[in-house]
Amino acid sequence: MSPGHPLPAHGPIPYGRQCITDKDVAAVVDALRSDYLTQGPKIAELEQAFATYVGSAHAVAVANGTAALHLCALALDVGPGTQVITSPITFAASANCVRYCGGDVWFADIDPVTYTLDLQATRRLLESKPKGFFKGIIPVDFAGLPVNMEAFRVLADEFGCWLIEDACHAPGAAFVDSKGDAVSSGSGRYADLAIFSFHPVKHIAAGEGGMVTTNNEHMYKRLLLLRTHGITKDGDLLSVCGRCRPET
Repeated sequence: MSPGHPLPAHGPIPYGRQCITDKDVAAVVDALRSDYLTQGPKIAELEQAFATYVGSAHAVAVANGTAALHLCALALDVGPGTQVITSPITFAASANCVRYCGGDVWFADIDPVTYTLDLQATRRLLESKPKGFFKGIIPVDFAGLPVNMEAFRVLADEFGCWLIEDACHAPGAAFVDSKGDAVSSGSGRYADLAIFSFHPVKHIAAGEGGMVTTNNEHMYKRLLLLRTHGITKDGDLLSVCGRCRPET
């Protein structure tokens, strides 16, 4: 539900309602009348503004949240035999991004209060297999509640795992870490990569759209290449893709 739209007094709760202002409509019209409909300067403006908003070094805009997850999995070299843990309480894309790349998904239980991925349940699952069996963890922020990514970072480092924060439900949310700092969802302080969705039922409703945020320069460059099928005018970027090497 978007701000300004209270729940109806009677009848079913609607799937979603958007608050679209005249200013929003005018901005879309300006973009449609510009020289670019894809990958134009407005995309770079959005990426910079979004990175600033969540406190990350980089942001990469993509078609939707599913594409964001998929590109993250590719950037982290998920492939056949890659074992990844995520939450069972989430949209299917949080798990499907691993399956798209041929990896295997394992579900750890949720916290009964927050409905987010339970830290101790995740630890028990990690400990149930030899160290190194699991390669990654995808915690999911839920209903505006952010996961304590610092705690998951410690756990991930202990077991040699990467972290993708699925922050689709929590742009603008924050948790307080052990230093007393408020850490914004998607800031990249503890997760390797974070993703957001601009689906109509999300906080920022754009019809479609998604975003990946990160503080990792190498991951950022890989994402830029993956977004454009490896097509680039920057020759230095070609060495970033581990599976694609220019002929010598």
